[in-house]
Amino acid sequence: MNLSRRSLAAMISPGLLSQAAAQEGSNRLPSKVYVFDTLPVHHGDALEYRSLADGKTVDGCKFSVHESALQPGHEPHPPHHHKGEEMFLMLDGTLEVTINGRSSRITKGSVAFIGSGDEHGIRNRGPGLAKYFVVELGPQR
Repeated sequence: MNLSRRSLAAMISPGLLSQAAAQEGSNRLPSKVYVFDTLPVHHGDALEYRSLADGKTVDGCKFSVHESALQPGHEPHPPHHHKGEEMFLMLDGTLEVTINGRSSRITKGSVAFIGSGDEHGIRNRGPGLAKYFVVELGPQR
């Protein structure tokens, strides 16, 4: 049997693609209800957080959500940047969000979106606990 490279590739590719898709789908985030009160709480020096969801979307994008409670006068970590995108959704309190050197304050109901590669940091500048959700899309390193 005499096969061209194109014919051989056409025969092999579907199998390789389905194998790659199966590997990608193994970490796909399932449809599920995440009950807040049942999620484990993680504690840091001034931060407490709960991971709500962590996995990949249908198209393979990394996706995670966590709820954080940050003590007044603290930041969870120094300003940084990463490839993925990030969003802070304020539940209660006040955060100072700095994006590429420009600072803004956000309060209950406000949202801050951080684009890929933008340097950013947050600090609780309010008098009480700051509670917020963090939504991460794409690689965070």
